[in-house]
Amino acid sequence: MTETVESLYRAAMALYDEWGAVAFTARAQGELGAWLSREGRTMEAIPLLDAARTSLSMAGARRWLDDLDLALVRVG
Repeated sequence: MTETVESLYRAAMALYDEWGAVAFTARAQGELGAWLSREGRTMEAIPLLDAARTSLSMAGARRWLDDLDLALVRVG
């Protein structure tokens, strides 16, 4: 199940990136990062979460940044 979840997030990120949908790529990165954190894989999560925050900030997607923060609060 773990490989399936991770592979689906990564596939979504690749498709969004291919389409040039930066904000959606960032959302998928954030979701995968939060999921990896919940799985105890924090070191793998950090670069994804950093990239998601940067992209969402640049896009001015404040609500999605808030959603990411909320997801991470639930982790910790």
